[in-house]
Amino acid sequence: YLQRSSGEELIARMAPIVEQATASAGVTGAYKGMLSRAGPMASMLGDAVDLDGYVTRQATEGLFLMVAREEARIRENPAARTTDILKRVFAGAGG
Repeated sequence: YLQRSSGEELIARMAPIVEQATASAGVTGAYKGMLSRAGPMASMLGDAVDLDGYVTRQATEGLFLMVAREEARIRENPAARTTDILKRVFAGAGG
């Protein structure tokens, strides 16, 4: 649910940060240079041609994966419900 309802907004907010980080690290320039040397073979990279977009999407996927793992841990282990809000939210989750 979280990914469906806020994934696109999170990607939009993360994109400028990723773009700045890859540019300042020199990744973007090096990658574009590699693509220009690869010529038509670069099309084999598919979605990865847009490096910043690819990195942003992968980072977002990783974030949602970590949130899902933490939620599963909290559901399975009542001791992980360390705050009042977690106790209320997961009260009906068993345990």
